[in-house]
Amino acid sequence: MLQQLEQLVKAARDGNILLTLILPGLSEDGQATSATLLLRWYDSSPEFASLRTAEQAFSTKNATTQQCTSPKGTAYLYSSNTTQTGPVSQRRTTFHHQAFLPIPSTTWTLVISGSAPDEETGKLLGNIVKRVANSVQAHPETLGETFEGLDLLDSNFFAGSLEALQEQE
Repeated sequence: MLQQLEQLVKAARDGNILLTLILPGLSEDGQATSATLLLRWYDSSPEFASLRTAEQAFSTKNATTQQCTSPKGTAYLYSSNTTQTGPVSQRRTTFHHQAFLPIPSTTWTLVISGSAPDEETGKLLGNIVKRVANSVQAHPETLGETFEGLDLLDSNFFAGSLEALQEQE
């Protein structure tokens, strides 16, 4: 189990993954398995991010793909498919679910990916991927704008933090 988790962490680090959530467990036959949820950015430079660029970059032959719109009005592409994994003598089906959220007027697309070792967990993970996608809302360029109710930290806060760290040494 530990070796599999180490491999997942290394793959996430090598793939520039923004966030990795791992749920380890055992399959019915006692094999170490895990369900993963990954968030990462895809840069479609020089083209702007769109559903078309996401589909071109990530479409696979076996995937079921649909265009969705979140309750917040964000358009995204949802895709699901299965693959066979494991050694040739012990092949098993893995269930994959992905959502691609292009950020308007940028070259960035948020990719939310999940993989599960069995169909039941796969359905749950598919719902999680959709819920995360539905919760994301891109904000326009906010440079120089202020937000009501947001307490800004001044430089004294950080200076005090630095002094506290130096005292601990």
